Amino acid sequence: ILDSAGVDHLSDKPLAALQKASENVDLILLVCNAAQATRQRDAELLQTIRNHYQTQQVSRALPVILAVATHIDQLRPMREWQPPYNLESPDSIKAHTIRLACTAIAEDLKLALTDVVPVCLKADLPPYNIEEGLIPVIQAHLDQAQRVRYLRCLRQQQSYSYWQQLFKQMRNAGRIFS
Repeated sequence: ILDSAGVDHLSDKPLAALQKASENVDLILLVCNAAQATRQRDAELLQTIRNHYQTQQVSRALPVILAVATHIDQLRPMREWQPPYNLESPDSIKAHTIRLACTAIAEDLKLALTDVVPVCLKADLPPYNIEEGLIPVIQAHLDQAQRVRYLRCLRQQQSYSYWQQLFKQMRNAGRIFS
């Protein structure tokens, strides 16, 4: 688990560090405030990571990327908070607003709508949509994340084996010339 500072508070140098850190993860959970309209820095970070894999890490698989939409309790109407909400077929104004916020996040971050999970973790409210929403979405992507991990570990092992073999050959070559 890599927990970073909020993307909005990072300069270019830490963004590059996050890009590099993405090489050692199998799944990225990008936490987005659903009540904020601007997600430019989040989108820039994801685009930087995607570009990194398309140009410098072409032989590696991009980690699974999921977005977690927080602060959904602060969406309009703000006084309404009566979960659970049916987001597939919104039956209230709040559910419709949450669905629109998730759709906007998916579009801004170039993710599938199913990869954006709305949650509420407000201290004075019971957690919402963690066990019934976020965990099942993570579980649904575990096979893909494990494939990313397998390929990452396989590349590391191949690199290690290459250097081991090279040193062994150099040692043996030294014996021949002695």
